Amino acid sequence: MKKITAILITLLSAGYSSAQVDSLQRFNTHDPRYQQQKAQGQIAPKTLLVNNAGTNNDTVQLKLSDPPAVQSSVLCQCMVPIDASFQIVPFTNGDPNDEYRNDDGSTAQIPLPFQFCFYGQNINSLYINNNGNVSFGASYGTFTANSFPDPTFIMVAPFWADVDTRGAGSGVVYYKLTPTYLIVRWQNVGYYSMYDDKLNDFQLILTDGSDPILPAGNNVSFCYGDMQWTTGDASGGTNGFGGNPATVGVNRGNGVDYIQIGQFDQAGTNYDGPFGANDQVSWLDNQTFYFNVCNNGSGNNLPPIVNSDDVCDTLWICVGDTVDLDAIFLAPEQGQSTTITLTTPSTGLTTVTNTGGNPATISAYFVGSAANLGPNVITLTGTDNGTPAASTTSLIVVEVVNNPVVSFSFSPASPAQAPAIVQFTANTPGAVSWLWNFGDGGTSTLQNPVHTFTGDSVYTVTLTAFLLSGCSASYTETYEVIGGIPVVAPNVVTPNGDGNNDQLVFTNLHYYAKSKLRVYDRWGALIYSSDDYQNNWTPDVVDGVYYYEITGLYIYEPITGFFHVLRTK
Repeated sequence: MKKITAILITLLSAGYSSAQVDSLQRFNTHDPRYQQQKAQGQIAPKTLLVNNAGTNNDTVQLKLSDPPAVQSSVLCQCMVPIDASFQIVPFTNGDPNDEYRNDDGSTAQIPLPFQFCFYGQNINSLYINNNGNVSFGASYGTFTANSFPDPTFIMVAPFWADVDTRGAGSGVVYYKLTPTYLIVRWQNVGYYSMYDDKLNDFQLILTDGSDPILPAGNNVSFCYGDMQWTTGDASGGTNGFGGNPATVGVNRGNGVDYIQIGQFDQAGTNYDGPFGANDQVSWLDNQTFYFNVCNNGSGNNLPPIVNSDDVCDTLWICVGDTVDLDAIFLAPEQGQSTTITLTTPSTGLTTVTNTGGNPATISAYFVGSAANLGPNVITLTGTDNGTPAASTTSLIVVEVVNNPVVSFSFSPASPAQAPAIVQFTANTPGAVSWLWNFGDGGTSTLQNPVHTFTGDSVYTVTLTAFLLSGCSASYTETYEVIGGIPVVAPNVVTPNGDGNNDQLVFTNLHYYAKSKLRVYDRWGALIYSSDDYQNNWTPDVVDGVYYYEITGLYIYEPITGFFHVLRTK
């Protein structure tokens, strides 16, 4: 194939030897003949494939997004959600009308609006390659990964494998470029050849070294969602596994300087370090790696790589809560091991396990208490045994917040008559949300709800209030409702004026305020009525049998019966 002078100059300046440049194979991956050769196994899996479409003097200006006015904690959680500030990566062999879906594609050269420090050199342009990496000096269509160090490829590879986004169920590759960082997200992408039964979700962030999207002192992060496959068919894979493993790491291309996090070719969650046996891909699920590739000079000892979700955000906990703190440190050079120290000037920190090696692991927990209110700065340091020894120090901040002081009031006072319509008022300074449980199956999320109790009982009412920090506390009181208590009627009234049984008195009637009483004679004629009966009527009627009916606001069914008026002779 025809050699392009611009490519030769670029590759030579990037560190390739003249012999390496002369042996390069250039492919146009959108050419149907390329796909035919790949499917028939006519392309050696680990051949260095330089995309013609991605290595000439053409450049592509990616859309520049404004950085957020205030860095949000979402950014510091590594995997940045895809939103309107992201665009689909414009691969040169992809159809813009079909979301640039492709196999083995690359972009044209992308100018960066910031300087990315790569082994002492300031890089101001790169290529995004569909196969899980970005490269400098040339674009790569190479679909089968090699282990690092490799003298051929210059790349940062969150997951170098045969990504194929042409399947209907596959996602595509997105980017977000700001004046100080670049995010590339391979979101739920499939594998060769057009498989979408398993999907991988992973992300790369490159920065100018100072943007707070990454913890201080780092300019690269690898972030992972759900990882389900490792290998395409053209790399010896079967159903997404086996064959040549996928590689995760950074390669300077001089055969000396590199970072290798691991090689993956199996399903499962086992991992034995960067240089052990090939590992299982689901170990990467939800993992985060931060590191700095600005090491100046060849062969220098790189510091350990920290893998922890806790070293970026401030962790907010409440008094009495416990937060787990876990970290892994990887020594990027083969044969090295790392030890970890975890310290804090405050109380509440307990180390459960601390195991050196490669990887080195630590597990601890922190308990919030009144003695450590406020920010607690925990220092996490991994130190390798290289020459000279190198260390990576990260800070974990645990902010301990007081729980809210919760109480409530109510009206009317307890006990109340059923059905009781009760106004509850929450008294919790600083609360932003409320959860009421009224003890009768009823709940509310209002701050000051009104609740109706329909039966007589003693109800346990609980209010849980939440502060903006997420801290919560509960307060409980009982509320008594009196209702459904039987009204006992007299059998006989003897209105003789002797002060004994002269009046028509109903036992328990005082529980039913504003009760209405109607009294009828044997022929149905109304002889007495009261809309607020107080057990105070002295019958002034002839002896005989009389019928009564009691109704009222708190009486569900009329209370009826009869009584005798009998005067003593």
